[in-house]
Amino acid sequence: MQIPVPDLAAIRAIDDPVRRREAARAMAQAVTAQCRTIELDAEKELIKRHGSVSAAARELGFSPTALLKRHPGADRDTAPAGNGAAQAIPALRFATPEEAEAALQDWQLERADLDDERDQLLLGALAAGIDPVRIYELTGVPVDTITRLRPAGNITVSALADSDLDLLDDFARALHNHARARMDHATTQAERTAARIWQMVARSVIVNCAPGALVDPLPAEAYRDEETFVAAMTQSAQNKTDNETSDPTPDRVAMQGGPDAWLAKQSIQFRRIAQLPAASGKDLDTHPAISAAFTAIADAIAHLRRTGTLPTLQ
Repeated sequence: MQIPVPDLAAIRAIDDPVRRREAARAMAQAVTAQCRTIELDAEKELIKRHGSVSAAARELGFSPTALLKRHPGADRDTAPAGNGAAQAIPALRFATPEEAEAALQDWQLERADLDDERDQLLLGALAAGIDPVRIYELTGVPVDTITRLRPAGNITVSALADSDLDLLDDFARALHNHARARMDHATTQAERTAARIWQMVARSVIVNCAPGALVDPLPAEAYRDEETFVAAMTQSAQNKTDNETSDPTPDRVAMQGGPDAWLAKQSIQFRRIAQLPAASGKDLDTHPAISAAFTAIADAIAHLRRTGTLPTLQ
């Protein structure tokens, strides 16, 4: 199949505006029709390889019903236990089913992180002057989705620059001091748990964004009784948070786009954690305090990024 290559220069050179418009429309329709055919053929091949509309729909991000509407002649689920395709690479080896389940949970968390980061990344690219079509070419995100995300007015970009080292240091110290004050005044298990969350986040911000704000080590009690804290968020979510927020590798921040990108990612994760239900009945007393702490921290980060000024910590 030959897809016509648009001669944009020739179309722009047409002097008559009406003829120029019609030529552009004709070329767009020709390219769109052929690309649509390629798209549908690729979907048919994917259905054939899976032997299942449901499995193909999951991979494409459709519902089975939506994919069936595009391919009404396809059988919904006809796959035998193996479609006969040659395995290109070896599967991962897991010692136990539990290890495999943990790996699947980690993979899902990583996908959730990427999904949560998508909107602010796309908006940042638009604000930087990248055309929606180019964003689609680089990411595969449909142009319609990119257009839908664009606000009616100007895109609000973070006011926090990577050069704002003094501001980052002040923010880290403010988190640390607030955490100490909460711990000093805590009288219940819920208040102590919330104070520990603030302390752990302060430590992570210092390590990843503000090494110039190094302060005296936190007291030992700040790191005790983390079982309640871990259980309230689920083990896998907490493991991921610990791994990503306390990695002291200096190049990590640079790889993620600087302190602003790191803080944005943490803010998203904290809001997701705040929405998690209590892991068990014994956590019902502390869960509201945990949720409130993560929400307040996410709000503080949002204020810092939106205004470039220190937030009032609650």
